[in-house]
Amino acid sequence: MRNLHAQGILEVIKGIIVGKPAVEEKLNNSKAVYKQVVGFEANLPDIPILYNVNVGHAYPIGVFPLGLKYEIDCDNKTLTLIESVTE
Repeated sequence: MRNLHAQGILEVIKGIIVGKPAVEEKLNNSKAVYKQVVGFEANLPDIPILYNVNVGHAYPIGVFPLGLKYEIDCDNKTLTLIESVTE
């Protein structure tokens, strides 16, 4: 996260999706790191961060098509694909 901040990437994104950790106990530590780096160090506390999403190496494994637009709703804990995956 610090590297993304140093490169200016955090300043141009509109949200972050964090995959579900393989070990559930790591979730709280992960949240603390994101809050520290994104919210405090990068001074971007309003970037929505959706945690514990079934993507990556945790079961069940989900896949996100890259380069498409999604809507993150942290209040309802949903992620919605708002573009078609195929043409």
